[in-house]
Amino acid sequence: MLACVAALVVMAVISSCKKSTPAPVVKTGNYAHDLTDSFYIRDMVGGIWQYYGNNNAEECQNIGGVCASMLTYYHSNIPSAVKIDLIDSGIVSPKDSTIMSWAGKTFSCTRDTLAGTHPYLFRFSMPDTSGIMLSSNYCRNDGASLTVTSVVRNGLSHYYSDSTHTPYKAYKIKGTFSCNLAHLGDTIPSIPVTQGIFSINVIEAK
Repeated sequence: MLACVAALVVMAVISSCKKSTPAPVVKTGNYAHDLTDSFYIRDMVGGIWQYYGNNNAEECQNIGGVCASMLTYYHSNIPSAVKIDLIDSGIVSPKDSTIMSWAGKTFSCTRDTLAGTHPYLFRFSMPDTSGIMLSSNYCRNDGASLTVTSVVRNGLSHYYSDSTHTPYKAYKIKGTFSCNLAHLGDTIPSIPVTQGIFSINVIEAK
């Protein structure tokens, strides 16, 4: 089943998002902010601390994996997404038992040279201070990793349902990560992301 990884790595993952209200909190100041929200992503990007948090579960749906996306509004009030994609190379559409099995697993980046041999892959993206998207998928990411420390069931999706109108199951996933980021087409050195920690809400894949 690992053969499907190559296609997942090179293709753009099609996703849709539903935004909860109020908008996520974006904390400023170069220090490690307290983890005060139910859902959050905190990391150091290029030596500067970033924090995005929300007590409402943002929902995001992928083809080819699961995702969590928080919309931010700190630049010119234009929404941009801070997003984590999780891919199980053996399961194109992860469901309950697969997602629950991720606890304790370490994911490699989709742009790792050996991505095709890794069973679990991740992608991280966020806007820069100008609102232009940075992504771990736009640069080499050998050695980047994301480790899932816990997975718990978190009720049902508020927005998404299957063909029988049954809501998809939701999950709260916590973990740590590090990687490099770049803009699409960048020729300058990539930006390191370190000390990443997250608590995100995901739902089953279609």
